[in-house]
Amino acid sequence: MTRLVSAREVSELPVLNRNFTQLELLLPGTSKMNWQHASSENPQGGIQINTNGQLFGMNNFMIDGADNNDPVLGIIMINLAIDSVQEFKLTSANYDAEFAQAGGSVMQVETKSGSNQLHGSLFEFLQNNIFKAGNPFSEGLHDPGTPAPKGRGVPPLRWNQFGGSLGGPIVKNKVFLFGDYQGTGDTQA
Repeated sequence: MTRLVSAREVSELPVLNRNFTQLELLLPGTSKMNWQHASSENPQGGIQINTNGQLFGMNNFMIDGADNNDPVLGIIMINLAIDSVQEFKLTSANYDAEFAQAGGSVMQVETKSGSNQLHGSLFEFLQNNIFKAGNPFSEGLHDPGTPAPKGRGVPPLRWNQFGGSLGGPIVKNKVFLFGDYQGTGDTQA
């Protein structure tokens, strides 16, 4: 089974924390592992996903035709920013012979590139305690008419994810440039 996902679908699908490897869960037969590698082993934030009963290490990740697999941990090496993905193809069965090292799934990613037209994107996502509801069973309980105890209520939270991409010509019809950036600011109680 093969599923081609276009740039429009990639940019419009809701993805938790804009983590590209979450999109592998679009394939039937995929499931996220109950445990994940520690962030010290997995700074790129790749997710361990089992496909058709095969463990996560049997998946094959490729970027523009090049191997993108961690040989020790069996996860993706470069977890692309969603804004840099042109399209990707997910295959979970009937692989071509060139993908013999995969037993679970193959994720082939094509990245965006520059062109003669200047193009780009900007984004920002914000979560904070102002938009979160309090838990009435554990936060703010006190006798009516008395002041709320100190330290009760929704704890402070500031989570901000931001970035963008830009592509265009350096020398028209010959040399092009494309780059992207994604950052996260996180402050929690």
